Amino acid sequence: MAHTGTVGFSSLPLDLLIDYIFVLLPTKDLIALSCTCRLLHSTIHQTELIWKRKIALDYRFPTGSTGRITGFKTLYRKLRKPQVWVWGQNMNNRLGLNAEDEANLLDAVLSRHTEIPTPLRLRKAESIRIVDLQAGGWSFHGLDVDGNIWRWGTLNGSNNWNPPPHRYSLTPSQVQPAMLAIRNLPRFKAISCGRSHACGISDDGHIYEWHSWSRVAKFLSVPWETHSDGDKGVAQICASWDFSALLSSDGAIYFWREPTILEIAQALDSQFDGLPEDRTLETVYDLDSKDRILRCPDLPGTEHDGDKIIKIACGEEFIICLTTAGKVYKLNISRIPDTERAAQQRVLRQLQDHDEELSYRESIAQAFRSQERKWEYLPMFCEADKLREGLAEALPLSNESDPVHPKITHISAQYRTFVAYSVESTSENQQIAKKNSTEV
Repeated sequence: MAHTGTVGFSSLPLDLLIDYIFVLLPTKDLIALSCTCRLLHSTIHQTELIWKRKIALDYRFPTGSTGRITGFKTLYRKLRKPQVWVWGQNMNNRLGLNAEDEANLLDAVLSRHTEIPTPLRLRKAESIRIVDLQAGGWSFHGLDVDGNIWRWGTLNGSNNWNPPPHRYSLTPSQVQPAMLAIRNLPRFKAISCGRSHACGISDDGHIYEWHSWSRVAKFLSVPWETHSDGDKGVAQICASWDFSALLSSDGAIYFWREPTILEIAQALDSQFDGLPEDRTLETVYDLDSKDRILRCPDLPGTEHDGDKIIKIACGEEFIICLTTAGKVYKLNISRIPDTERAAQQRVLRQLQDHDEELSYRESIAQAFRSQERKWEYLPMFCEADKLREGLAEALPLSNESDPVHPKITHISAQYRTFVAYSVESTSENQQIAKKNSTEV
């Protein structure tokens, strides 16, 4: 009688092991498995992809927002007890350092400086286990390992005494880190913070946005869900100075600006049937976004070469994108000069703001269609020969006969500046191109 042979892990295809077995095992079991043979030990401990996926699954760490391509196992170990460090201006309680436990240290520092010049450890936030920290204009947002959102500081430090409904907060300033306590708020897998607003992707792939800590909007009728379901349609979200942008899984980019007061009023009235505003606080409301969200034009020529957008970054009035080939593009989304005053002047400021926003959406969409506004290729920030020529000191050549060929692998942007990075598998992150967007 023939005996059936036993098939071990080492005989299975490596892709199968990494994609469907190793990343789903509890870490304790994965380490125990690595001790059974040398091949598995080498595969488990040296394959970056395993730990990159586990760090996203187990800790919700946003792997797409970092330029890191190595060291995920070390980072995984350190995220068991993450630390939060803050520095800079402390106005509006934005650093969360005004509590009694930091009072003596804070007074000592501020007695010599008008701001915190060196990182200080925010110990009160460590029990929260924050894995993603986002800085706003006057506040911080943090995402913990369970998908909860924490905030401190002041979300909008420029609010006047009578803010519109979607900007009104019961507690506009928060010294201690506090959870965003909103009824029906889901768990999140990614967040992004702009100057005075924030947004996030829930575990089920829906988009939420808030301009205060008392009301959160859930987007309905979004265009990227037309051909895909849930989180399969969302690859990245990015909050900027006064707009937000999203990269879909098929490589399309969408962006939207703050809703008008009339749009908010209509949404609240439709959902809460005319209840007083104080009865609609600390809750999620539905916001129809079909006509608010604009799709950016496609990149030139990518339909033929197969190049695809894989990352986005947003500044004050521009969007930067990075493709699989390492190319960098910029899109200007500022107001069209000829239409800045095209909207009819209204007696009521709310109606005037609404008309101006509608005029902006129509004019920028028309500019995309006519190619008056299109993606601008930035060869000085991504082509290897130009990078080597302009940044020879930052990219030393160990052998002139065998020059390096840097490839941009990560981008970031803030206000009027964007940065492109080339990260080698054997080195730390290298910032190789930085530019003020107004000079491009």
